[in-house]
Amino acid sequence: MPPEKRGQYLLQERVDFVPVIDTPAGKAKIEVRIMYIWLDEMTAVNTIVRMGRGAQMGVDHNKNLEWVGGSAGFLT
Repeated sequence: MPPEKRGQYLLQERVDFVPVIDTPAGKAKIEVRIMYIWLDEMTAVNTIVRMGRGAQMGVDHNKNLEWVGGSAGFLT
């Protein structure tokens, strides 16, 4: 990718989630994403928290499962 276009892309590393949260429906996986912006320094501005029990975190992988979904977290 040309250096002048690098600011137009977001690179994410794929990770495997491990079921570690006990729920009444069984172990669940959790994902916490933090969005940063760069002003004078890197600053956290938003979070997404998702919990799933399927093969992946996406909605299609968690259909008809209990104790899955998304929320927001607070930064202090």
